[in-house]
Amino acid sequence: MQDISDKEKGAWLPLLEYAVTKGMSLSTLRRRIKANKIQFQLREGKYFIYDDGSFPLEDPQKVISDLKEQVADLKTLVQVLESKQRA
Repeated sequence: MQDISDKEKGAWLPLLEYAVTKGMSLSTLRRRIKANKIQFQLREGKYFIYDDGSFPLEDPQKVISDLKEQVADLKTLVQVLESKQRA
């Protein structure tokens, strides 16, 4: 998206590290990247997201929606792992 300037404070974090730091799902971050709603860079096929250290407040309904999505992702993962275990 944009190069970082010397005046900006913060760091470019790999997608997974940013997700863990901010408590967000990878799916949510990928959707925001696709919609160009978050500052990112693509380096050698890997996404990096700019972290200015702040924790922006989100709409509670959005947080609930994101959590429901995470639950759905985890349920899918459990189903996949259970089916592999049976095989």
